[in-house]
Amino acid sequence: MEVSRTRALRGPNLWSRNTAIEAIVRCTADECAVSQMAGFEARLRALFPAIGALLPEGSESDITLAHV
Repeated sequence: MEVSRTRALRGPNLWSRNTAIEAIVRCTADECAVSQMAGFEARLRALFPAIGALLPEGSESDITLAHV
């Protein structure tokens, strides 16, 4: 994964009234499907137990690393 730019958006902005972080991220081909990475979701949930569902209900498309 390549992060080409990060910005702190202070104050009221497009996404929130609070400070938000915007990042431009580019994933390689093998990072494009989290479901293809062995053990990724288990390791992620071990670090962040309160994380919600990775895919919205009814969605059948893969989620990319950039969206995690």
